[in-house]
Amino acid sequence: MVKKLQLIVLFVLCLSVGLFAQTVVVSDQFDSGDGLWGGWIDGGNTDVITGIDTNAVLSGKNSYLIEVVDGSADTWRVQRNTDCPLQAGKQYTVSFLAVSDTQSASINVLLEIDADPWTKRLNEIADVDTIAKVFTYVASISEDVANNELKLHFGGTQNNGAKIWIDSVVVTEIDDPTLVSDWGEDGLGFAWAVTNDTSTADGSAGIGGTQPMATN
Repeated sequence: MVKKLQLIVLFVLCLSVGLFAQTVVVSDQFDSGDGLWGGWIDGGNTDVITGIDTNAVLSGKNSYLIEVVDGSADTWRVQRNTDCPLQAGKQYTVSFLAVSDTQSASINVLLEIDADPWTKRLNEIADVDTIAKVFTYVASISEDVANNELKLHFGGTQNNGAKIWIDSVVVTEIDDPTLVSDWGEDGLGFAWAVTNDTSTADGSAGIGGTQPMATN
């Protein structure tokens, strides 16, 4: 049932991106272990057990299991992170399967740089319960971010005593369909010009001029 749901979601995702070229940036089914994932776990204030579950809980035989004995007070004290550089003018879709053995677990989902000041381009909370779900989030990016990571934070008292499984973690990128790429005059008369040329990135043109802006 979960596999069928996943296929339906992926099919709808493909329809939604239309003719935009889609690139897979991150993809992990945990069939080769957890080698893509690092990140920090605060061993002094949390008590967690991590590993690969081979009992076909989600998609396929393998999934990633985090057992939170004590998550402390902060979500960021239990982090599973993987490299995910971002490019200006791209739109990123983050999706994954998750389920818990409790009704009130949660995962903080971030696109965040790997150093202070921890700048975030995505910051969402996935409410995870005993029914397996596909969680999907979208972020439009306006600048290159070479040191960005996809981060899944499992800390917090809400996860105390919970087992949380994740699987099928996928990040894709497309040319951001919300950015304007076709610039030109509007035909309304003299006003400030659009300041762009053939080298201007989609979404990055501006307007300017020496005369006062016309009322039209």
